[in-house]
Amino acid sequence: MGSGVLKQGQELLKDRLHQHQVFLALDNVEDCQESIEQAQLFLKAGFSPDSKVLVTARGLSVLQRLLGRNGRFMHVPDLERQEAIGIFLDHATPNLPFSSFSVESQGIINDCVMQCFNYHPLALKALGAQLSITSSQGFLEWRERLSKIDFKRSRDATHPIFSILRTGYDALPSDMDKLLFLDVALYAPRSKLKSVNTLCQWLSDVHGKDPHDIMDMVSVERPSSAS
Repeated sequence: MGSGVLKQGQELLKDRLHQHQVFLALDNVEDCQESIEQAQLFLKAGFSPDSKVLVTARGLSVLQRLLGRNGRFMHVPDLERQEAIGIFLDHATPNLPFSSFSVESQGIINDCVMQCFNYHPLALKALGAQLSITSSQGFLEWRERLSKIDFKRSRDATHPIFSILRTGYDALPSDMDKLLFLDVALYAPRSKLKSVNTLCQWLSDVHGKDPHDIMDMVSVERPSSAS
């Protein structure tokens, strides 16, 4: 996008925003010059009185660069262990509270939760959803599958949580399953696909396969409820 277009957009923001009371949320501003400059375009637009601006970032230094040291900052508290266990179990074994499991099973659940990067909510949900597929076969399999996840594999990526997310993708049984996953995640026209049936029809058109075969593959990959 050219600088002229950006400048025109900034002028439009200044012209319109000061006329209205607005709520502006800038989520997850990154600690890099490009992200900070993009946020500054909005913050310098000018707002009417009583407007509200909320900015989130992973570090206080980013917020101080944007808002100055006199801004009003609030640290979002980390999850407590019991809260993290609750999120994990909601996706791994729905409707079964932690207290209903044996001491050995509780130990395995704790091992799973401790691997989720300081109780990161997305990691808890993703790992729980992955393990729920085989939870009916017992908690010992959870420990075995947990040992196969390389939690340090993505240490050079933006966030190590990708090691958990990538494991779910790698566990898909065939190259065709992986293609279907990528099609749904990246290319599916979600606004036009209102049900599993319409999604499967779209996938069958893309790959030239029978819709019933696609439905069988999609059904296999959908997580089952824990028993």
